[in-house]
Amino acid sequence: MKALHYHLSTGNENFIHLSIAIRIPYLLMDNVLVANDTNCFIYITEFYKSFTLNQKIKLLEDTYVNSGFQDELLTLIRSIKESFNKFNKLKHPDRNLLVISNKMNRHVEGMYNDYVEWIVSNYKPYGLMELKGIADDIILNFQKIVRDNAKPHKSIFVNTKTSDFALSLMSSKDEEGKVIIVNKDFIGSDFLKERIVYNYHDKEALNEHQIYLYNCLHLPSPLPLKADELKSVRNSLRDCSIIFNCALDKWNKYFFENDLPENRITFFKNEVITTLPEIQKKIDNNEILNYSIRTNTQKLSDVDVWIGEVPIPVLWDYYKYNGQIDEDEYKCLEKALENNPSLKGKIPVIVMDAVGDNGKEKEKIIDFEATEIVSGRKFISINE
Repeated sequence: MKALHYHLSTGNENFIHLSIAIRIPYLLMDNVLVANDTNCFIYITEFYKSFTLNQKIKLLEDTYVNSGFQDELLTLIRSIKESFNKFNKLKHPDRNLLVISNKMNRHVEGMYNDYVEWIVSNYKPYGLMELKGIADDIILNFQKIVRDNAKPHKSIFVNTKTSDFALSLMSSKDEEGKVIIVNKDFIGSDFLKERIVYNYHDKEALNEHQIYLYNCLHLPSPLPLKADELKSVRNSLRDCSIIFNCALDKWNKYFFENDLPENRITFFKNEVITTLPEIQKKIDNNEILNYSIRTNTQKLSDVDVWIGEVPIPVLWDYYKYNGQIDEDEYKCLEKALENNPSLKGKIPVIVMDAVGDNGKEKEKIIDFEATEIVSGRKFISINE
């Protein structure tokens, strides 16, 4: 059974939520697929090493402009930029100019390396770079997602458009079963203020337009764990998690076969959640996790894991709410929904809820284009 987490950069990332949404599925699921537009959150050092000199100068200039307190550095980098532009126009620069150019190059490299070192030091506590140690293309893998309006470019990756990905959330009988992983902001923000989340035993859970979630597991924060520790904890849970994944896979068939809600929930109650107490017992007795609790000097929040059913259009609304789907992509999904009513169906979802986390950990370290979230939002109607 595959855990699928979708994330596009908005420039206003919550790296704690992002890291948790990868780490805990890695501990619990057969495999994890992270569908995103860039892996630089994990391969940040490699990402910055790939920059050309011109890209480094532009990044430093943009950084100093946005910082508001680096006037001297901004003046310096702009002076270097202007000098390089003049130098590059020369067909046959003399030796003195070549020496000056090399000195400026080294100066830019020094400024750039200081910047990257600062980025990495700020980024390290979120534990994303540590995930390189478990990204093996088997248990943890990545899928490249691009915006629908992105300009075509050569890439070693197979690019999937955002709307195409959103239309493929439902598993099919020809592919491995999947459960969608969503962050705490699905239930811990204003997104659900106009909706009610039910429990599986509520009669409303049978309604195909409603959400139900069940609080199934409780874990200490996995953020301090190194790659080897994550592997060790995963292995210690594996005998129980295999049974859990097998039950999820069978439950998943009820969705793409469009079985009755009563049958889905009965199987969920009798076969899926009954596998979880043994996993919780393993978690409670795990030496590595217990050690992380005793040494939790950062006061990191524990994590509650919720599992249940969510209508596909509600997930689209969630992705639009937090900037993962833009207006044009959303309209494309609306049109697809009109032509294919089966897209109103529910799918399995797991929510990662950092207990007591108020969401203030958002950082704007990597300066991607920010996506504004407005309160007067438009959502797809699933009640028609």
